[in-house]
Amino acid sequence: GPVPRADAQRRARVPRAARAQARPRLSRLAARRGGLSAGGNLAMAALLAPLLLHHAPPPVVEALGGCDPVMPDAILLLCPVLNICRSPSPSRVVFASDVLLPQPLLKAFATAYDNDSDHWMVRDPIFSPVFAPDEALRQLPPTTILCGGLDPLLDDSVDFNTRIRRMGVPGELHIYRSLPH
Repeated sequence: GPVPRADAQRRARVPRAARAQARPRLSRLAARRGGLSAGGNLAMAALLAPLLLHHAPPPVVEALGGCDPVMPDAILLLCPVLNICRSPSPSRVVFASDVLLPQPLLKAFATAYDNDSDHWMVRDPIFSPVFAPDEALRQLPPTTILCGGLDPLLDDSVDFNTRIRRMGVPGELHIYRSLPH
């Protein structure tokens, strides 16, 4: 709710380091993240954002205050959107008529992100985690990816899984052969 002005002013005077120490921290043992479809994209973006601060513009770095990222113990991604590029992968072509994520809907979602252009954000690792630099991927927690074998985004999951395993990130990929997105 609203904060009285005097409280807000008093809080503003407390040094950033003192505020950080006063914040309660979750036990790492209980820390988990996960997401389904676009939520998988959001979960991965939340993990990658602090790891990519050195790529961010100075105002962003200053606003975030150089916080140390606290990684969860594990992440679970279900049919995640890991690449918003429009490049046609075999699964995007073959499964274009997916019941839950048909090609026109997938295109509409991509357009909502990039306004139908080859904009910088298409390859931004926050929007398309497959483009994250190796040093960021190496810091990910154990990652389990589940996806349907008939999912238009199947190739994205397989590619991302392959990449993070090469970076030494433990985890698993489960493909459910007869499931769509």
